[in-house]
Amino acid sequence: MSSLQRILYVSLILSAPSLALAQGDPGDDPIITGKKTGDAPPPQTPPPPAENRDSAPWSWPWGGAVRSPGWTQDENWANTHFWLMDVGHVQLEGIWQGTVQRRSYDVDQLFEAKARIGLLPHIELSIGEDATLLTHDHFRQYGNEIGARFSPFDYGTFPLNPAVEVYWMPRHNLPDAYQARGSLGGELFKGFFVVGNAVFEGETGGIHDYTWGFRGGVAYELLHDVLRVGCEGGVLWDWDRDHHTTPFRDTTPTVGPTALFRPLALVKPEWGNYAKLTVSAEFGIRDDNTNVPFMVGTAVFAFGF
Repeated sequence: MSSLQRILYVSLILSAPSLALAQGDPGDDPIITGKKTGDAPPPQTPPPPAENRDSAPWSWPWGGAVRSPGWTQDENWANTHFWLMDVGHVQLEGIWQGTVQRRSYDVDQLFEAKARIGLLPHIELSIGEDATLLTHDHFRQYGNEIGARFSPFDYGTFPLNPAVEVYWMPRHNLPDAYQARGSLGGELFKGFFVVGNAVFEGETGGIHDYTWGFRGGVAYELLHDVLRVGCEGGVLWDWDRDHHTTPFRDTTPTVGPTALFRPLALVKPEWGNYAKLTVSAEFGIRDDNTNVPFMVGTAVFAFGF
């Protein structure tokens, strides 16, 4: 090998790493990629999470957004009321109530068919038909019930979610009656619900008997969207203005367990609203007054859509 060949051979060996480094990856060529070699890609901002809000299965043409939590659309307590149906929601109810009299243990039964309709934002309309089956009597019509619930606020925008309801109750062969009720409550902490009512009921004729008092209840979601258990109760007073000067006659304290069961939610959570059963058994605490029932049992069968 000549001297010139040796020099060329050594030069090729020394220049090989530089050629390989210069060649690199074609994808890193700034002319091709349009970016500087070695720069990190710009950080990607994750999209904001989608708002999780329930929507009505159907709505009136003027219907607004549904803002109330799903549990507020259930009858969590049989005799203590809370909140109202959202616009576009309808619930059909069949109600049975049995009153066990003290000492005699006779059972007087009340049956009611009722429709609750979220007619307008913040307004619920309810219509009911009542019948009775009293001891030593036959099944007969008792009267009707026409009512409305109202709250000027969306749920959760004002402390304790106040609402007001009024009822007009034309009754068969008895003086007509009316009722006003105010309610407060909400979810105290996750899965634990509280409610309070103030109630006044009066008659338009007869002896003008008035009933007034306070009710309350608590419930806990034992099985999510399927089973809630709790208790409810209250104290009521009667006042007959034509014969008694005191508004604290026949003090009636009651308390007892209550439960709500949504069986179809076991199959599919979205079906839970289609079948609901609320049961309650309230026991009279006083034993010295036979006008205070021994027990009042209530069952509410509801179908919502």
